[in-house]
Amino acid sequence: MAAARPFNRIPALDGLALGRLINRPTQAAINQINHTANGNSFRWRFQPGTYTTKQVVEHVAPLLNSLIAQLGQDPPGAVPSRKILIDGLRSCLATSGRESTLPIGDAVNMAGESARKVMANQAQRIGSLLVRCAQNAPPPDVTGPQMTVRSPCEGHVWTREVAGLLIGPRSNGNLMQVYNEWLHQIVLLRDGLLPFENFDE
Repeated sequence: MAAARPFNRIPALDGLALGRLINRPTQAAINQINHTANGNSFRWRFQPGTYTTKQVVEHVAPLLNSLIAQLGQDPPGAVPSRKILIDGLRSCLATSGRESTLPIGDAVNMAGESARKVMANQAQRIGSLLVRCAQNAPPPDVTGPQMTVRSPCEGHVWTREVAGLLIGPRSNGNLMQVYNEWLHQIVLLRDGLLPFENFDE
């Protein structure tokens, strides 16, 4: 098997510190993500290994797919649930706006080549890639397993369309957590890719 290619760091972001150290995570802080299929219970999680960006997004796609399957068929003439939810992801990955998870501004409106502008431009490029990967991920199987999620990721702001869908009669509290977890996994991926030029590999 060929060796993995090294990541190339962006000089302006070389000293970027991401995340925080967790010495001893408690059981309550660990996501409990399970689904049932054919009467058997499974835990959804990443297996150790090397992944491309596209593969990571595909690996978390079952969260979105389970959510869409449990929402059921869209009413006639309604905007598809999948489009609403992925548009919500796009807003979360934006660098400006009410739902932004990295509100550092639009790189186009920044003067010079400051680290802030470099980061904003990088975040926008990565966000666009992640949205495309989410759009191209395998579609939901309506007969697939229904996931039950216990997610601590409750800080993301939803678009009004997402809120209308997930607080509406087709949804429930568990589906809100499934969506939050899917969003959070991709936001974390975006943040982890920020310092690297070859983030799409």
